Amino acid sequence: MCVPIPRRPSEKFASPFAESAEVAINCPSTSSETFPPAADAPVTWTLAVSEFFLNEGARVRAVTVGVETLHSAAGLRLRASGKADVTLDGGVHLVVLPESQAEHVWRGDDPSTLIETDASAFSSDAKWFLRSEDHEFQIGIFGAAQPSGGQPLTPAGRSGLFAQYRATVPELELHASVTKVQDAKPRTPWTLGPTLAWRPNAIPEKPAISEFANAAVWKMDVPPVPTSAQISDVWLNIDYQGDEARLSNAKSLLDDNFWNGLPWKISLKQTLPHWRTSRSDLELSVLPLPKSYPFYIEEGTKEHFDQSGLALDLANVRLVPEYQVVVELSTGR
Repeated sequence: MCVPIPRRPSEKFASPFAESAEVAINCPSTSSETFPPAADAPVTWTLAVSEFFLNEGARVRAVTVGVETLHSAAGLRLRASGKADVTLDGGVHLVVLPESQAEHVWRGDDPSTLIETDASAFSSDAKWFLRSEDHEFQIGIFGAAQPSGGQPLTPAGRSGLFAQYRATVPELELHASVTKVQDAKPRTPWTLGPTLAWRPNAIPEKPAISEFANAAVWKMDVPPVPTSAQISDVWLNIDYQGDEARLSNAKSLLDDNFWNGLPWKISLKQTLPHWRTSRSDLELSVLPLPKSYPFYIEEGTKEHFDQSGLALDLANVRLVPEYQVVVELSTGR
């Protein structure tokens, strides 16, 4: 299967070749397809063995080891095994990567540059924004671009087609204090919604607000995040079991969640206006989940039911920083 690397929806491909030229890609177990790459742009497919057919309008300037070239009356055939880089006239690169690596490769506003990183990444002109829960960043750069500003990068040699760099930001430790202030009381049976032609089994309606008077309640004290910390956000990760959970402050409901077997992740940046300047006193309320629940829970989840047949547990509350580095790249053009 031919899979281009992630790119923004607004980006278009335009042929850099003569009007009569085209590039055809023959993928294993698929039919040939025409795919004109953008001018001065690397194009990546996740293939073990790939073939490229180019007509006389395209010229190859360089190939890496492992690329076989075959000339015929119809044009030029390129066969690449494993990782490869084919440089065409006009500065176009055909880059072949294994799927496991291509899933971590990004293309931004500069079509001549690829970035390889495990972090989330996006670009704005020459700036790249990288975000990760790890304060140590590994960055690979393909193309002529060089770091020219922003976060200092330490060269770390090469890995295949990519020049490698490292960046480290100060690690941040944050802890929320959690105190249970109310045990859950017996709840009323679920109110079931109507049956439908396409859904013959009724499902429970959302619990009424009045039911949360009998929910288990925990108080949370969330410290402010230092303004000097090199982060884009902090996530409040709540690992709980139950039915519905609600997070509130003294004024209003901030967020709610129906347990699906996965931890609940809440952005402090989006939820708390003063997350970097003042402490926040929060309240977590959780309704217990009856053992006979009529809906889907993520596979692999181990519910913990008590003797009365209810699941209600707060296993862990963590504050997880999302670190950010901003890197400026320049091609010198």
